[in-house]
Amino acid sequence: MTYSVMETSFPATLLVCVAMFELWLHHVTCERSKVWLTSEISTADGHYPGKFCRITNVVLRTRDRKLYFKNDNSDFKHNVEVACNWNYIMWSIDKTSDHTISCDKVYDSGYLFPIFYHYGNSNYYHLHYDTLMPLYHYLYYKKKNNKNTALVPGVETKRLEVIDWTTPAFDDENKFWNRVVSILSDASPDIDMLPVNLNLITTYDTICFKTAYLGTPKIQRADEKFMKSFVMFVKNHFNISHNQLDTNRVGLIKRSNRRRIKNEEELINNIRKFTDAEPLVFENMTFQEQVQAVQSYTVLIGMNGAGLTNAIYLPPGAVAIQMVPYKAQVNAAEFAKLLKARGPYLEWHNKHEHLSVPNYKGDHSQGDTIVNVEEFVTLVKEGLELVNSDNHLAKSEL
Repeated sequence: MTYSVMETSFPATLLVCVAMFELWLHHVTCERSKVWLTSEISTADGHYPGKFCRITNVVLRTRDRKLYFKNDNSDFKHNVEVACNWNYIMWSIDKTSDHTISCDKVYDSGYLFPIFYHYGNSNYYHLHYDTLMPLYHYLYYKKKNNKNTALVPGVETKRLEVIDWTTPAFDDENKFWNRVVSILSDASPDIDMLPVNLNLITTYDTICFKTAYLGTPKIQRADEKFMKSFVMFVKNHFNISHNQLDTNRVGLIKRSNRRRIKNEEELINNIRKFTDAEPLVFENMTFQEQVQAVQSYTVLIGMNGAGLTNAIYLPPGAVAIQMVPYKAQVNAAEFAKLLKARGPYLEWHNKHEHLSVPNYKGDHSQGDTIVNVEEFVTLVKEGLELVNSDNHLAKSEL
């Protein structure tokens, strides 16, 4: 009779199991497929590419290489195009006709932005100025809630054009540009880094953002409070101390391709007559090694260029000196704002055409300089007098 009981109860048990499975499958499907809520947009002034726009309820569909929004208002797509400016082109923003949404990954916030990458290389200054500082300001300095957040860096095919999903820029995470940007996610367990490349396509098909921010925000980098906060954020991350130095030491940044100082050795030898001095080469150093290297100097001197960015990380009271080529059309004023915000600052301009060595196009801005030794010695001595002073506005144009 036991057999009879099993014979009659098995189909019923099976039906219960099937019903439970169907209920579970429905639950899972509902979790993945949800009603696509209406997207809304707002915008603010941006640093790059000019607008910092915010769109809610969007999906990055990697197989299409597009960012989709949901809004049936006939004017909304035009509003996105206007409000998001060049971001609209970079991220191939488009309207969807879907009513439900299936997400492989869901984030409360996503920040989609381009980084400087050109012919297999990047630029240390632009990574700081265009990307690291603005995003640090928004993510940390303003103390935003960064839980369940993704950073989505991309590379433009050309300036202000569509993002290149085939770029090799992110293949090696140890490249200096990746190490610079990744500090934003490494500093918080709640932030993921999702660089846009072919690997992202194979990892996720759809990435959903409850709120997406496109571009980088416009900020005031000349603010001393912000600059101190940013510098300490980087130094604390690398466990680098921030203490004044008691012994003077002068560093002269050596450049290798353009805007070089042609008589570096002569300058160093003359400075060594009254204080310790040495050339400083940042080439082939990691991000951390560059920040660590400048902790040895009370005066750091450099021709306008990417390496001088490291002067923001000098010890407190140390002096940063920017040198500018003859009649150069460069970003000297922007550098000056950054360096004045972090501490004592001096500036030197070459006013002697015969000491300028223009490049092959006859351009003095990108050419080399033979620095007048007497002027250089005077400049360094003035810098040494400012060490550990509170004068952040000092300026010398010799």
